[in-house]
Amino acid sequence: MVINGTHYDGDFAVRIDNQILTFTNTKDIPDDFEHLIKFAPICPPPPHTDEDHEHLGKMHDKFKELMEIEKNHASGN
Repeated sequence: MVINGTHYDGDFAVRIDNQILTFTNTKDIPDDFEHLIKFAPICPPPPHTDEDHEHLGKMHDKFKELMEIEKNHASGN
């Protein structure tokens, strides 16, 4: 899953079949998982430019995208 071709480095974890899998880039997170356990992208250091704020906003979009995968898994979709 990719929003506008954007991936993020950081610390991420999901649960699949009672196992916690960890990742260092969002591009490696599978398209189906049971729960998003950790979402900790590396943020640009302050002070933030307008470009940084746009980047941070896209991080939030990526978080919502991953939460949608969790929600769809829970509903069986």
